[in-house]
Amino acid sequence: MPIIIPYTTEEEWLNHRLDDITSTDVSALFGLSPYTTEYEVFYNKKNRINPDFAETDRMKWGKRFEDVIAQGVAQDLGLTVEPLKVYMRHSTVKGMGSSFDYAIVGHQDGPGLMEIKNVDARIYRDKWSDSEAPAHIETQVQHQMEVADAAWCLIVAMSGGNDPRVIRRERDRDIGKALCKRVSKFWRDVESDNIPTPDYIKDAEFIIGLHRSAGVNLLEVDTESAVYKLLVDYEHLSAEARSYEALTKAKKAEILDVIGDDYNKVKGGEFTLSCGTTKDTPPTIITPEMVGTEIGGRKGYRMCKLAKRGGLNDLLR
Repeated sequence: MPIIIPYTTEEEWLNHRLDDITSTDVSALFGLSPYTTEYEVFYNKKNRINPDFAETDRMKWGKRFEDVIAQGVAQDLGLTVEPLKVYMRHSTVKGMGSSFDYAIVGHQDGPGLMEIKNVDARIYRDKWSDSEAPAHIETQVQHQMEVADAAWCLIVAMSGGNDPRVIRRERDRDIGKALCKRVSKFWRDVESDNIPTPDYIKDAEFIIGLHRSAGVNLLEVDTESAVYKLLVDYEHLSAEARSYEALTKAKKAEILDVIGDDYNKVKGGEFTLSCGTTKDTPPTIITPEMVGTEIGGRKGYRMCKLAKRGGLNDLLR
């Protein structure tokens, strides 16, 4: 049986999560998370830091509509659901915990879980199928079932605000064993300070953020040192980036020169180029209390956004 830990405040809930690999953390340990990495999770757990999380409008409204979605889907499927607002820890694996959305009760298959996802219709089209959720969500629900000792779970994806898609998942005990094993290894690594090797592409922003403050000392390096070689690589890549930026701007100028000012949209093959012009920012009357403050406002400008079928690519800006 799982260890059930009630909580009454968000702070309590966040503090419980610091001691565990949660269902939203675990995919990072397998390189499956689109939001974080094992290196970042390691640093935050080791230093007991709750990362700042920017809640999007879709997430905010998803929470507000969560109960409506759960109750509506339950009504359509003839289920009974209850909010499961407790925190649970695995009965035998230290440092493995989870939060949940809803419990399915009174079902012939025994207690189940319901996980609600409010999904943009385009994201659903590109990254979901009617039989499978994205890998990090599939991992999340297997982790939840392992912690809660639940036999099954319904993943409910509300696509586009009015199109609920339901995927049933059975507990896979082999996956559960793999999750338990990986979580245990993670905490052994934390205790021995065995820091994961960072992925300097995925972890770049996080690592740069860790080093925003600098000392006052001068580090002199010789031309054979590792730091010097990194400096050379950085300079070459910076020069190449500047070159590509200049080439991109030149290509944008060439396109605009060819199509002229009569067209604000160009279609050809799989491409659509939108070249609309924004409106001027309305003028502002300066009042005495505004003197000395920075006032916004700018002239209109022509935008260039290139869309390729299958996704929008802002190749021209």
